[in-house]
Amino acid sequence: MICCPLTASSFYLLSGLLDAFDGHAARVLNQGTGSGAMLDMRADCFSTMCLLVNLALLYPHGTLLFQLNMSLDVASHWVHLHSSVVRGSESHKMINLSGNPVLCIYYTSRPALFILGAGNEPFYCLLLCHGPLVGSVGLFRIRLWITT
Repeated sequence: MICCPLTASSFYLLSGLLDAFDGHAARVLNQGTGSGAMLDMRADCFSTMCLLVNLALLYPHGTLLFQLNMSLDVASHWVHLHSSVVRGSESHKMINLSGNPVLCIYYTSRPALFILGAGNEPFYCLLLCHGPLVGSVGLFRIRLWITT
């Protein structure tokens, strides 16, 4: 990621697109399983962790923020997934709609889920590729603010 940020970011974003396609295909073909959902969530988490560790290396002053983001990502997904299993839910995406309103929007609105993902992942990739992707600092800042 450090030596080839554009290539790494391209593969990272491709992985996210393929993950979305794989999840959609599993639901359409009724081939989703609890263990598959857990594996999918862990794989997403680990790939994001790799990216965040490299961003912490590139931006040492932001290391604490990247570490907090990693901790929040791991803890929140882990707790949510396992509380779903304990409740006997078929999927971590099936939630009590009278609960947390933010989670309700996140898990019931495909456009909201897409917009959050479509902003978060390119934001990280822009931070990683701050040099090769931009012709000027102004263009980089515009792209960064859009994804933020």
